[in-house]
Amino acid sequence: MVREALVPHAWRQRQVADASHLVVLAVRNGYAETDVDANLFRMAEVRGGTPDALMGFKNMVMKTLVHGMSQEDLAQWAKCQAYIALGQFMAVAALLGIDTCPMEGFVPAKMDEALGLATRGYTTAVLCPAGYRSEDDRYAYLPKVRFQPEDVIEHV
Repeated sequence: MVREALVPHAWRQRQVADASHLVVLAVRNGYAETDVDANLFRMAEVRGGTPDALMGFKNMVMKTLVHGMSQEDLAQWAKCQAYIALGQFMAVAALLGIDTCPMEGFVPAKMDEALGLATRGYTTAVLCPAGYRSEDDRYAYLPKVRFQPEDVIEHV
């Protein structure tokens, strides 16, 4: 089972294999003009118009994403984009009564290898097991421990 093979690379956290579903959010390792063009063609298809009408947007994206950022900054930007999707996934799951557990505790290179992502130009950004909690989960009913709001929120 693929998910069982992921457990050692997720710091032995069993929910990777035990949850009914595992969502792996992966991001591209880099962007090229062909990626920008594919996005522009899709924008034109969905919104109407032509890719030529979007040349100003294309030039901005090329200047920023393809030519303007270091690989480290681009990787961080892409990971932040994945977290936007993660937040939406978790919010919708919660509305449906489904528990989720976002995880950064894993070795990305090992995950990428196990999932065949590296050869496809992607890397794992975050994992999110999802499912219904077990009645036997001893942690499910313990009070959540959080900092006091005044310790983490500053009003200015």
